[in-house]
Amino acid sequence: MTWNVLRVISVLSLIDLVIVLTFQPISYPYPWVAAFLRPIYLLFSIRILREYSMSYIYVIKDSMSMVLFIVVFILYFSWMGQRLFSGTLEGV
Repeated sequence: MTWNVLRVISVLSLIDLVIVLTFQPISYPYPWVAAFLRPIYLLFSIRILREYSMSYIYVIKDSMSMVLFIVVFILYFSWMGQRLFSGTLEGV
């Protein structure tokens, strides 16, 4: 599966490179897609990087409830502080 993804990314990068090089004199106004595909290419081509990224994804997935709780906590108390200090210098 990873070799197919690498082939698709390589072909897309080559097509993008040809488009950018042919439209260079007219100042190609669109972003260079190959620059965005390069990290994905590295992720699929290096095995240890792929394993580390999957472990990070699992950790983030497991701790998502705590992160959501912290975000709700911060938003709630910032809203309460805005309501509490809304006519004073601190509220501004």
